Amino acid sequence: MLSGGPGEPGLLAFLSPTYVPVLQQLTLTRDVILLDQRSTGAATPPLACPEVEEALFDVLAEAAYPLEERAILDAGYRACFERLRSEGAVDLEQYDTTATVADIEALRTALRFKEWNLYGQSYVSTVAL
Repeated sequence: MLSGGPGEPGLLAFLSPTYVPVLQQLTLTRDVILLDQRSTGAATPPLACPEVEEALFDVLAEAAYPLEERAILDAGYRACFERLRSEGAVDLEQYDTTATVADIEALRTALRFKEWNLYGQSYVSTVAL
């Protein structure tokens, strides 16, 4: 089971009250594997972006025109990206769809599954395909 996003943690998403009954039924007949994509949930290293959280709070604090809100969010994402890039602790080029697909295939190979069913929502439905 792959979560959406990009950036949504799989463990948190699928262990929510919405999915617990589904997981209970699925685990009666099959194994279920939940995956946190790079930098989400329990994956390491975490790429926390307090700049984005602050921008979200600013947008939610008072109503503005959508383009103004978008500019505030864009500035938060840009500030986070610039900070992470300047810190140099991680290669930001390794956080994209290609890397996600490679991680999923590496997991399948490591578990020695010849084939498996993937469930993806939102962005990850494309990755699953």
